[in-house]
This record gives sequence, structure tokens and C-alpha cells, in this order.
Amino acid sequence: MPGRSLFWPYSWEWAGRQWKQPSILPPRYSLSANGQLQPPLTVEFRKGMPQKISASLTGAAGSEKVLVLGWQVGDGVGLCTLQKGVEYALYRLDFRPGKQDILILSYGHRGTGKTHLNEVSVIGEDSLGVIRQLPVVGFSPVDVFNSPLQIRQQEAVLFLEQAPHVLVLQADGENGYAASVQ
Repeated sequence: MPGRSLFWPYSWEWAGRQWKQPSILPPRYSLSANGQLQPPLTVEFRKGMPQKISASLTGAAGSEKVLVLGWQVGDGVGLCTLQKGVEYALYRLDFRPGKQDILILSYGHRGTGKTHLNEVSVIGEDSLGVIRQLPVVGFSPVDVFNSPLQIRQQEAVLFLEQAPHVLVLQADGENGYAASVQ
């Protein structure tokens, strides 16, 4: 359900771990077979300046694909190339004041109930005003459950195959993000 979020205002328990924070399931932007973002994605890297994001996806079915994301920068074009995923999922994040970022999850092959997460990338505006791929400190490839990404306050959360652990991603200052297993 593109453009809609679910909100659970109650606490719940998963694998013996109690969560009391509200969770939101943000809209997931996927790529069609011909590489088009579904639904279309517009991001305000800087508040008040919406940027339409274009995508190109190449590669054979079932193998790692190359994803190229592009956006207009003045008279030119900004580009980011990712090549560590069989499948990609994109999310818009509002973790940094006055800025939106694009979170890109690069998945490997899907297994029964789990998928290997190859890479976590974030595109956003740095402190110098340059829109680029921001560093994500602390991430190592890991197996995650085939469950949706959740937003809890200012954190993106994915459930790991090794219950009750989760992968947590949060903004780390002005120019990057930090990933940790909790």
C-alpha cells in the first residue's frame, strides 16, 4: 500500500523482547522489471526543494543487478551506483532536521523466511550541501527476516534471523548514519 503507513500505538513482544515504542511501516519503493520506481519517488534532500528520483536497473534475472539512481543538480545530474543486490528496497527517511534521505537496502537471494542483507546505503545532503552517498558506520552483511522495515522514533529497524536481535539504523551527526545490532 504505497503512500500509507501503519501505526501501532501499543507495546508488543517478539521473541521475548518487549517493545514499547510505536512502530510505523514506511512506504517501500520497489523497482519494476524495467527499473522504474514503484511508486514514483520524490525526496526533499533539503526542505522545500523536492527532487524527483529516477532509476535504472540492469542485470540478469536471479543475479546481482546494478542500480543507478539519478536526480537533477542545477544544470547537471547527480548519480549514485549500487551493485550489491539481487533485489533493492528504497525508503524515504526524515531522521535529520530539515533534510530527507533515501535508504537503500540491497538484498541477496530470498530464502525461506529470511533474506541476506548485502548492503545498507543512504543518499542525502551532507553539511557542505552536496547530495551524495553518506557513510553508514557499523554495518556488516547479515540475514534478516522477510518482514518489513519499521520506523521507531528516529530509528529504522529490521528483525534479524537470530532472534531477538534487530538491526538498528539511525542518523549519526550531520554527515552519516550508524548501524548497530541490538
